[in-house]
Amino acid sequence: MQLERIEIVYEKYYLRVMKAAYGILHDYHLSQDICQEVFIQLVRVHDHIDEDMVGAWLMVNTRRKSIDMYRKVTPEQRNSSLENHIDIHDRENVEKKVEIKDFEERLFRRLEKHNPDWYTIVMRLVINNEKPEDVARDLGINLPYLRTKLHRARTWIRENFGEYYREL
Repeated sequence: MQLERIEIVYEKYYLRVMKAAYGILHDYHLSQDICQEVFIQLVRVHDHIDEDMVGAWLMVNTRRKSIDMYRKVTPEQRNSSLENHIDIHDRENVEKKVEIKDFEERLFRRLEKHNPDWYTIVMRLVINNEKPEDVARDLGINLPYLRTKLHRARTWIRENFGEYYREL
């Protein structure tokens, strides 16, 4: 498998890997750690994996690493982990959170590739809640032009992600 394909594989299998890890660990943060470890390992050994078998390879390694992590975590840590994540009542809520996070990452990655200025504007205004006047001043543009760029970025997002966004 070529290194360029790893990003495509990541987008395709990320949610499955997270769900598999969470199914064993019942801890969102530990599941994220396992997911990172599995994909880092994939990057290291991608030359030795048949592209048709990458999904199976990811699931086997996710399961093994999750079981190893589960064995390392003491019962007290497991209980405190469940208490700390009391807002996560069931697997569907976690899956929805993972789906939303995955969607946000893909959206922002594509937005940054498409137009770095739009990415900066959306991140600063929408995500970081900065004042438009400060952002416009920092970017060396006037306020109406900043609003125009934000509108164009939002239009692009709706055109490219609108259907999936409505589903969430």
